[in-house]
Amino acid sequence: VAPGADMIGNSAADRRMLSTLLGPNSAALNERSASLVGQVNLGSQSWVQIGGTLARVRVIPTADLPGGLPPEWNSSRFTVGAGKGSIGGEVTGQLIEVPGQPSAFSTLGAGVTWRTPWRAKVSVGAENLLTRGKNPFGLPDTRAPIAKEEGRVPYVRYQQDL
Repeated sequence: VAPGADMIGNSAADRRMLSTLLGPNSAALNERSASLVGQVNLGSQSWVQIGGTLARVRVIPTADLPGGLPPEWNSSRFTVGAGKGSIGGEVTGQLIEVPGQPSAFSTLGAGVTWRTPWRAKVSVGAENLLTRGKNPFGLPDTRAPIAKEEGRVPYVRYQQDL
């Protein structure tokens, strides 16, 4: 996964969520972001990759936002990956800061990818292996607080090159 590829506010799914919450054509995202990715090949089949993204996102206009949805946030993402031959892995961290909130939300995920002989990738892993803070995009919960606010999210992805 490329750094920043699934940052909150940066995908079509997030735009659909805003459209659902606020109605069609009532809000837009003003985003400023910068990404950097570097890869070093170690021999003919091994590699190490480091990447990162910084973003500032603002919902425009903010007057129609429902309670609990922050009007702006800063997000940063850092990825370290390595591989040999057709197997690779990565560890990804994400930090979301909402101006005016006392603490930031951070999460750590990990995954392994196999590049198949038929030009596809199969990835397995999990997001939210470690979390700290309250997710500013989580749904309000009226139940009593529990020790873990965010659960682990396992995934299996299949990508086919065409």
